Amino acid sequence: MIAATSRQLAERQSRQHRIAPVACLEALVGAHPAALRKFYATGTPTDSTALNGPVDGQLLGLEAFTEVFMLTRPLVPLANTLSPWKGKCFESGGTSGRDRVWRWTPWRFRCEVVPSLLDGCPTLALRYDELGNPWPLAGAVNELRTVSTGIAIGPVYGQDQRPIAWYGLRLV
Repeated sequence: MIAATSRQLAERQSRQHRIAPVACLEALVGAHPAALRKFYATGTPTDSTALNGPVDGQLLGLEAFTEVFMLTRPLVPLANTLSPWKGKCFESGGTSGRDRVWRWTPWRFRCEVVPSLLDGCPTLALRYDELGNPWPLAGAVNELRTVSTGIAIGPVYGQDQRPIAWYGLRLV
């Protein structure tokens, strides 16, 4: 009886927390960080071994400015237009890669599936430490989960391991 009640409660909570599937990465640009957290929570660790070569990316939101979201929301699409960051380039069968900045790939990262700094569930972490990257990238971590076919999102952490922004990659 208790097991059935627990299962029913879990099913009800699952129905209450369902969110609409993501149709395209652009639909998430400028989303509230709380919404991005919900999408992220539904995802699975991105399979880095399936990634090879350049992958387009976009800034999705600014975690650091949640309190003034309505003021900073218009800055996100503008930042995507003006930013030199264009995405990631995965190498070595998905075990490592580089950030794409215009036509260059200056910053290296390594990939590993680990517990997320955000929620403790498995995620693909892109770690920039121990690879000769300059400060502040040397201590940065990006996480990545696939939230829909061909769409992965994740938080960007600063050196203090707190999320400062959200980004997304178009995997196809």
